[in-house]
Amino acid sequence: MPVRNQSYITRLKFANGVFLLCIDNNSTLYYTVDGINWNSTIYKNGQSKCRDAAYGNGKFLISTGSGFRIDTTIHPDLPLPTSYIIGYVVTGLHFDNGVFVGGDLSDSGRILTSNDGINWVHRASMGYPNGGTVGASRKGISLMGNGLGTIMRSTDKITWETVPNWFR
Repeated sequence: MPVRNQSYITRLKFANGVFLLCIDNNSTLYYTVDGINWNSTIYKNGQSKCRDAAYGNGKFLISTGSGFRIDTTIHPDLPLPTSYIIGYVVTGLHFDNGVFVGGDLSDSGRILTSNDGINWVHRASMGYPNGGTVGASRKGISLMGNGLGTIMRSTDKITWETVPNWFR
């Protein structure tokens, strides 16, 4: 059961039939299939700050604040994860058309893509993320945004363009 009043929820996602709950400053990933009965798995080596989650290509991808990316096997009984160091803290993590997409929390707010969740490619920069990046995809269209109000759009996950005058 998730611990309340000690940290804040950074992400709540539904992926491959499982609700995934990330709580900042907590080295545990919480998950449930019904929203009532919760289970958890602890990150290896005390990795902390669960930031975001996505599912694609047969694996769960969990981004942590330590810059580690963790993937786990398919639900509902998530085993202890396998860890990879990618050198980025990724948020706005999502999956569409065979590609994972996320935003790096560095000063340049890089948009990153990966086919396997291990090897990441820098595609564009949104500028300083100011607290985080958000992202979503639907039917081949991906959007990434940062805390300063920049939104970028892509239909191929390679070329990204700034969405002008989106806020009216």
